Amino acid sequence: MRRLSSFLVLGLVLAVLSAYALVWLVTERLPELPERGLMYFLVITFFTGAALPLLGWLYRTFSPTDEIDSVSVVRESLAVGIVAAVLLWFQVGRALTPAVIFMTVGGFVMIELLLRMSDLLDRNNVKETDEED
Repeated sequence: MRRLSSFLVLGLVLAVLSAYALVWLVTERLPELPERGLMYFLVITFFTGAALPLLGWLYRTFSPTDEIDSVSVVRESLAVGIVAAVLLWFQVGRALTPAVIFMTVGGFVMIELLLRMSDLLDRNNVKETDEED
């Protein structure tokens, strides 16, 4: 339970600080190039922070060993933030359509599935080499 609470604290800190900075950026600054870059960074940190506790809870709930894989949780929450920033970038350029959303999200899901399979294969190889020794 302690590890889930650490994800909750980290996620809340990231989300609250980046939300405050986003509000300040949108209300106080002009939309020039450096501000747009900062906006995309803050969107990534906000959605990463918002996804951390949720993904940690999902890993704890649906994992057969009741163990949270922190590397996978951080990687997947960062992917959520990157997808949100990419979709925002498409929307700023007025190119966001349902097909673009489907292809972007589908591409990130495929990358995550390949990374998960690679992690599972690495864990199985480590278990087999430990059993041989």
